[in-house]
Amino acid sequence: MALTWTDTLSVHQSTRGEAGGGVLNVAGYTRLSDDGELGDGRDGRQGVLRQGEDITGLSRAREWHLTKIYEDNDTSAYKRRVKRKAFEQLLTDLQSGALDGIVAYNIDRVARQPRDLERLIDIYETSRRKLVFATCTQDFDLSDPDGRFNARLYVSVANKYSADISRRAARKNLDSARKGKVHAGRRAFGWKDDGKTLDEFESGLLRQAREDIRNGKLIGTIRAEWIAAGVKPSETARSGDKQRPISHSTVEHRIINPRICGYRVYIPQAEREKSGKRFWAPDHIMLDDKGNKVTGDWETDCSVEEWEEIVEILKSRKAKKASGAPHDTAAKRLLSGVCRCPHCGTGMRPNPYTPGTTAAEKYGFRYQCRTVDGGCGKVSRVGPPIDELVESAFLKQVERQVGDAQAKHTAEDAEISKAQAALNRIEEDKAVYRESRDTGEMSAKEFVLAIKSLEAQEAKHLAKLRELRAQVKLKTASLPAVLKQWSRFTMDQKRAHLLEVVEAVIVHPAGRGKRFDPALIEIIWR
Repeated sequence: MALTWTDTLSVHQSTRGEAGGGVLNVAGYTRLSDDGELGDGRDGRQGVLRQGEDITGLSRAREWHLTKIYEDNDTSAYKRRVKRKAFEQLLTDLQSGALDGIVAYNIDRVARQPRDLERLIDIYETSRRKLVFATCTQDFDLSDPDGRFNARLYVSVANKYSADISRRAARKNLDSARKGKVHAGRRAFGWKDDGKTLDEFESGLLRQAREDIRNGKLIGTIRAEWIAAGVKPSETARSGDKQRPISHSTVEHRIINPRICGYRVYIPQAEREKSGKRFWAPDHIMLDDKGNKVTGDWETDCSVEEWEEIVEILKSRKAKKASGAPHDTAAKRLLSGVCRCPHCGTGMRPNPYTPGTTAAEKYGFRYQCRTVDGGCGKVSRVGPPIDELVESAFLKQVERQVGDAQAKHTAEDAEISKAQAALNRIEEDKAVYRESRDTGEMSAKEFVLAIKSLEAQEAKHLAKLRELRAQVKLKTASLPAVLKQWSRFTMDQKRAHLLEVVEAVIVHPAGRGKRFDPALIEIIWR
């Protein structure tokens, strides 16, 4: 008879314990470390189902009542930061007295870390009744010293086996990274299953995201668009119908993934597990023996310069957020926080008029200096006319800047040439030092110190070069694009461009019932 593993079966109301001759109510536990990705050829959930069949057969042979099978599919028992939900629930139910023991295919399905076994042993040692622990290979009496010794021995061997596999896999991954080979893990977003050929749909989303970020769009807005387009996190066979929407950090990671411009990233698994957080991938590009960035042999549609530009934009946004500056995740009004009260200087926030009123029908919202935001509460002005006035003035300002940009471009070109020349000299100096080291003219210590000094200078000049290139691109390319695409920009894109040239908008009071007077709106330009 086939069991549905997620269903709890009815529990017999009987006298428990072998001594009393009653039926034992036991629970099964199944686990598989890696069931693979959907469609990758591995058997997904079939592994735990086979374990369940064997557990059912063993329970029937012992004449035990199998109340439930706890399943942790695609879940490691070796990795320290992995929480096994079914295992935790099993311990809770065992501790509560609802169960008389555990049945598993093998003890290494239950525990591969000694600390997990010790938690189980504590329950068995302190129980007032006899608990069983049976596997398809042998039984373990965890209330007995010899039984605990055997269990600890088996789990220690399983732990060592996992550690050996992990070490060999880490060494293989490092070698693959050094050679620029495609990572053997889950498929990278933007590429097909072979890891080398671009996926037309996903790579198109990445291209559009890069363009949108240059134009000020926020990751949160891109995330919402991707969800609407059906983009999901990487799926595994255990995801089922409980798949969560793609997260903000996942969208950001996919956009700034160095793989996009051909760089190979390598982060040791041990570091991933210790951190427990998503790494900033641009900081983990693989370097060869000479300190050069390793590139892979997959297709790319993004230049290194373009990728670096996007990374710098997102880094600057993070720095601004960390500094405590106002940060929008989904802006709704153009001048929220930009408008300032002339009395107290507090940023004015949009506030809707009462539904059903004439003001609500005509204007919708107003900008207010609110006491809840620390303001004086003395100024309130209708919102749409202010937005229209400032938007019109901004676009005229952009038109003037487009005309002035070419004149300033020559001076910035000279600065770019200067920074590039400095980088070229650094590369030449590196080559000289390497030659001196090869011929023995420099000691290892002298060589390392010299290279470190050059790398520090290189980082400084690279940062300056990227900043200058971004400025030139903004003035020679982005500004005309702003004028052309303004009507299609999202609110956060409009705000991003506007805040580049507008410091604040001072909203002077007009008095009740008076017509909107543009002279009372003072724009402070940067």
